Amino acid sequence: MALTLIAMAALTLLVHEVLASTVEGDVSGLLQDRADAVTSTLIVRDGQVVAQETPTETLDRSTWVYDDTGRLVEGAPAEGALRRTVEELSTSQQRSTASVDDEYRLLAVPVQLGAAGEVSAVVVVAVNLAPYERTEHYALLVTLALGFVVVLGSAGVAAWSLHRALKPVSVMAARAREWSEQDLDRRFALGEPNDEISSLATTFDTLLGRVAEVIRSEQRLSQEMAHELRTPLTTVRAEAEIAALHPELPEEPRAALSRIVAACDTMSDAITALMDLARAGGVFGRSTPGDVLAPLLEESQLRPGVRVTVTSVPDGVLIAGPLDLVQRALSPLLDNAVRHAASRVTLRVVARGALVEFHVEDDGPGVEPGEVERLFVPGHRGATSDGAGLGLPLARRVARSLGGDVEAVARLDSRPGGGHFVLTLPSVPKGPARSSEQPE
Repeated sequence: MALTLIAMAALTLLVHEVLASTVEGDVSGLLQDRADAVTSTLIVRDGQVVAQETPTETLDRSTWVYDDTGRLVEGAPAEGALRRTVEELSTSQQRSTASVDDEYRLLAVPVQLGAAGEVSAVVVVAVNLAPYERTEHYALLVTLALGFVVVLGSAGVAAWSLHRALKPVSVMAARAREWSEQDLDRRFALGEPNDEISSLATTFDTLLGRVAEVIRSEQRLSQEMAHELRTPLTTVRAEAEIAALHPELPEEPRAALSRIVAACDTMSDAITALMDLARAGGVFGRSTPGDVLAPLLEESQLRPGVRVTVTSVPDGVLIAGPLDLVQRALSPLLDNAVRHAASRVTLRVVARGALVEFHVEDDGPGVEPGEVERLFVPGHRGATSDGAGLGLPLARRVARSLGGDVEAVARLDSRPGGGHFVLTLPSVPKGPARSSEQPE
């Protein structure tokens, strides 16, 4: 539109200049023709300048003949500003032009009638410019209207052409929005490439195929590693429990064995979550916040002196994810809060558009600004943490597999503000609530 608008503006200016130049030429030619017509009829008779033939009525109103003394000998006297200009030109000794308020254009032509070559008379002719001004005005309006129509028409044609050309891109975007991280078999499938867009779709399909193979390989590796680790981990846990049952075992080794059993349980939960993710070719099911929180709250009341409370749970909200995976995403956040809290852990569930947010807050030391992203690096532990550094990374991985995310909110400045983690998951339209819905 901008280019077309510039082109039409330039064309309008060009037409205006051409028309103005043409009008200028026509006016000058008309003045010269009138002056020549009148000059050809002038003679000297009895020492006075007279016209042999009477000019037309039009010429009479716009033509004046003055003798060498400046006396009007032919034509009716002009009026107003036109009269003053005509009288100024009546004594011209050479060809002269003048304008009166852009309404009249005048030409004064000295005439030599005697043999001595002296000026015997001055012919002054005028042209009313109003018809020419109207012509220029109408031409400008027509050109502007034509330019407006051309610009709008060009914009409409361009928009229609672009919409038609980019329609496959809209189809690709709509299909991509419907896919999830675990839906590895979907493709754009626009057919044989016959233009740039379909070629792009084919390239994306090829790339998606390679990405799907990489993800499937990673899932198989996770499942195989989890399966291989489960057996020795079970053995370690069993041996630690048996050793802890020895009646003569001192308290310090017994406490160490208890920590080994707890670490084995943590690793077992992580392995189970990895196997669930690896087995799931797509994420299906629905769950309610109440079903998710109930068992987790029972398990979280393990640390004396720490109270876990739920301040808000919206009604009629469904989470787009199976119960067990949603719990695996939330459980590490709750365990982390209980571990670091001074006395209180607060849970809030907020429905925000198409998302459900689980806010887990505690009154502990909080998260340093520089630790926000490092907390989600597998194996990284905070300065006050005694965990294995696997819970938060696993929670984020599970959440992202469900189409959500886990984020940590850093405390402000150096003031203790407590820990604050947010689990975000997609929701589904309101309907009959079910704890979990697995595909058949």
